[in-house]
Amino acid sequence: MTSPSKTKIERAARARLPKPVRRDLAWIWRDGVAWSVMVGLGESYLAAFTLACGHGETASGLIASAPLVAGAALQLAAPALAVRMGSLKKWVVFAASLQALVFLPLAFGAWTGGLSLLALFAIATAYWAFGLGTGPAWNTWVGGLVPRSVKAGFFASRTRASQVGTFAGLAAAGVLLRFGPEWFPGLPALGTFALIFLAACLARSVSAACLARQETGTGIPVGYRSLSFREFARRIAAGGEGGFVRYVVAVQLAAQVAGPYYTPFMLREVGFDYFTYMSLLATALLGRVVALPFIGMIAKRRGVHVTLRIGGVGVVFATLLWALSQNLPYLYAVQFASGAVWACYELSTFLLFFDTIPENERTSMLSWYNFLHSAATLCGALLGGWLLQSFGHDYRAYVWVFAVSSALRASTLVLLWRLGRVTAAVVPMATRPLTVSPATGGMDRPIITTLEREDGPDSR
Repeated sequence: MTSPSKTKIERAARARLPKPVRRDLAWIWRDGVAWSVMVGLGESYLAAFTLACGHGETASGLIASAPLVAGAALQLAAPALAVRMGSLKKWVVFAASLQALVFLPLAFGAWTGGLSLLALFAIATAYWAFGLGTGPAWNTWVGGLVPRSVKAGFFASRTRASQVGTFAGLAAAGVLLRFGPEWFPGLPALGTFALIFLAACLARSVSAACLARQETGTGIPVGYRSLSFREFARRIAAGGEGGFVRYVVAVQLAAQVAGPYYTPFMLREVGFDYFTYMSLLATALLGRVVALPFIGMIAKRRGVHVTLRIGGVGVVFATLLWALSQNLPYLYAVQFASGAVWACYELSTFLLFFDTIPENERTSMLSWYNFLHSAATLCGALLGGWLLQSFGHDYRAYVWVFAVSSALRASTLVLLWRLGRVTAAVVPMATRPLTVSPATGGMDRPIITTLEREDGPDSR
């Protein structure tokens, strides 16, 4: 955790910055809050909306995973598109604005009684394509706007504000779904979803406006590289990280056999209302937030290999515990612990992955990594959907899905132990939220510029 004295020093350092730089920092901070509110409001409830439209549990699970691949694929083209536009800022603002507009057909469909499954998949694909497509370029662009002298403290503050924004959006949507029909009796059957999606559109529009107010920066940075997949694969193999990447992809595939199907399990099979559903999601997210400072301390004192093993073993049991009882206090405890162990796993893998990657290649490397991660997500979700279909969509079917997922996660421990005593520098790292997940508490991506060493030259 950041000490009060260090926080005061960071604030004083920011106060001494030139006025245009302070203005950029303010807009970057506001963008983070608006973006995270959109995450809590919109995408978090897309699977629930799919169920409310009358589509099945398998469709609800796949809507949260399959479109990710399209978004990750656009990431691969994002560096080239940014170069063609001549500015990272232009590409990011353009894609962010389109992502805001994606919520309008969702709101229209909710107001008029629902959407077809094909329309939902098309909209979700566009959402992830424009959302993930901004990530690499945003990392590089905004990283150049924030002076190194205040970078760690500023992005840590932005991450905390984003976590609050995500909680706020998540809670507001859950409360509206629970009490909206009573507060607004004249709304259509799915009218509360329409209000939520309109609010998400507004939040992302505010985010895009904040992005537009920031400086363009230096354009395309010197040495900015876009790696081919062959070069990406060769770089990983040559660097000795092949075993680590295989382990991470295997864990993601195993986890996503069950992960996308928590929402239909909670809402359809167990019968929780939207407010309880929201509170369970929020508990997992809270577990991540509370655990992260302690995980960082353990990694610094004992080594990243320790936190990686804690997280790697912990995620094996996170799924199976869901099948043991549906007692709410028990489930809250399980959700909190699940969020904590997933935070432990993810922080460790991020630190290890970025420890040896040259700064000018991080954007492209992250794009390829995200693509592999998303492909594993889709494969796992398809396997889980097939199991659910095969066993009949009842409680027993879900238990089988959770058990298979846990068994596959257990098998990844072999790959984990083969890695041995892996090491990585433990440096301050901020993240930006992508989604809130009932299985893991959420999905974050690192702000890669915060992984820079503190002894290098100032970036501005």
